[in-house]
Amino acid sequence: MAGRASLLCWRVLTGVLLLSLHAASGSLLPAQDTVQSPAKEAASAQQVKVERLIVQLGDSQYANRIRAQEELKQLGLAAFDALHRAQEHDDIEIAMRARYLVRSMRVQWALADDPPAVRKLLVAYGDRSSAERKNRMANLAKLPENQGITALCRLVRYESNEPLSKRAALLVMQHEQQAQADKVAGQLRQVIGTSRRTAAKWILAYAQTLQKPEAVLATWDKLTRAEEVTLSQFPKQSSRDITRDLLRWQAAMLRNLDRDDEAIAVIRRTLDLLEGTKQQLLDMIDWLVEREAWTVIDEIVERFPVQFNKYADLMYLVAESQAKQGRLEQSEKTAGRALAINPDDTRTHIESAVWLQRRGLIPWCEQEYRHVIKISQPESRQHIYSRFLLSEILHDQDRDLDAAKILQGVVEIMKQPQVLKDISEGFQRDPGGIRSRMYYFFAQHHAQQNELKKHQEFLEKGIAEDPRDADVLIAMYRLPGSDAAWKEKTESTISEAVKHFQAEVKKHETLFRQADSPVQQDAVRRKLASANNQLAWLVANTRGDFDEAVRCSHRSLELRPGSAGYLDTLAHCYYAKRDYKNAVKHQLEAVQGEPHSAQMQRQLKLFQKSLQEQAPQATKPD
Repeated sequence: MAGRASLLCWRVLTGVLLLSLHAASGSLLPAQDTVQSPAKEAASAQQVKVERLIVQLGDSQYANRIRAQEELKQLGLAAFDALHRAQEHDDIEIAMRARYLVRSMRVQWALADDPPAVRKLLVAYGDRSSAERKNRMANLAKLPENQGITALCRLVRYESNEPLSKRAALLVMQHEQQAQADKVAGQLRQVIGTSRRTAAKWILAYAQTLQKPEAVLATWDKLTRAEEVTLSQFPKQSSRDITRDLLRWQAAMLRNLDRDDEAIAVIRRTLDLLEGTKQQLLDMIDWLVEREAWTVIDEIVERFPVQFNKYADLMYLVAESQAKQGRLEQSEKTAGRALAINPDDTRTHIESAVWLQRRGLIPWCEQEYRHVIKISQPESRQHIYSRFLLSEILHDQDRDLDAAKILQGVVEIMKQPQVLKDISEGFQRDPGGIRSRMYYFFAQHHAQQNELKKHQEFLEKGIAEDPRDADVLIAMYRLPGSDAAWKEKTESTISEAVKHFQAEVKKHETLFRQADSPVQQDAVRRKLASANNQLAWLVANTRGDFDEAVRCSHRSLELRPGSAGYLDTLAHCYYAKRDYKNAVKHQLEAVQGEPHSAQMQRQLKLFQKSLQEQAPQATKPD
């Protein structure tokens, strides 16, 4: 025990001497402050006290250790930064007690002057799991007008979990700063204060970057390399994702400064973080395609040949990168190699087709669906499903004859009783509705060819199969050169369809309120949303109560928030009311949800044109 006491006494004496030297040299304050204000003197004295108490956490006397611990606990956040550093102290006793104090420290995450949306997200933040804390951080970053930035800096400074502190810093850095760089930089420095945590250093460097980016390039190089070392030696204090995102941020900054060679060099450093998992490679290649880092993509393909020959979506990403470089012949060959992966696995090919559609790679998407149709049994679900989806894609591309012929394949096999039953029960599709959809595609094809007689003939076939097919009714309503009898019949059929959808809305609203289980409620929710959307779509594009259409459309979006198709309907509702501003607003949201929908893009241009034409009229005097 004597040896232990002597060692502790020496450490106490050394700690006090070091603190005295620091205080004398002014290292706890900015170098330019030769004359300290009373507030700064008090803060400096408090920090000296904190450091002294931390040293006493390892005192040879138990009573002194407990007293120091209690005093530090009373100091609260004023001692946080120093205690956080002390968690890695060489003295095990000091490190252990510092960790205890940091974990037990109560932080007031939400402040009175925070915006309401910020306070809501920070309610009971300290009691949440790590995953939920991360989710709350992401939502803070999404708040408009920098509302969540100050709170995120608070998390950078006081979040006891080191990786989460770094994640908060990255969210701040990734937030797009539109203007007022000096003001934002000042706010960041104020919240971070004297913290010397790793993430705090990132924020302070970021604040300087906002003002003088060229002056801080060397600092960023040191910070990112230090994080790579941390990941290697202390993996619990970082993660591959954090290190990757930090390097990506540095690369983006360098590219913004037209230092492309340096940016590519930083991007190459991220390759060492790859373990070769499919999702990792997908994310990396996707990110590189957006930034046109073609040479790095080639290096990844060479490094992980087994994975790229195993997964079609990885191969398609390579094909996409080749196409964007203008290497079209090579791109098509690569896409052919992707199609040849798992040639008999229909499920994999359908998944690839859906993924390709989301990326707007329609020719390859069509290729995948046609492959499934070719290799699968006509009565199989994969075959029917592929025909359904491909027909809609072709229709969106204004290839209505191709769409009709693809759907005709389903109509033909529906003649088999078992297939008809499977479609009704498994796909929950009405056979009459499928036939009506096919006739609608044929009708649209003839309209494009200006063959009005055949156009009308197929519309009549369609409405005979399904009197409530909204798209057929809309086409009938807009039929050029129609006579009085046609208009009367069309308007009567529309009125009957509207009444049907109104009854469906009323029925399913009642069922929704009465649903007593989440599963039942979810099933009714989908039907209720669809009924509201169908009513709104039909009325907005024909005739009726446009205000009711807007209400129904909003209701559908309450039930299915963010649905691009439902947002498209809402935009049409406002367009019918000649509220072109809201029509453009919601159509933009729809296009953001489905950026590769040709029809939505066409409607957006129409709505924007109407808004531009309306603007001059609005300024004319009465």
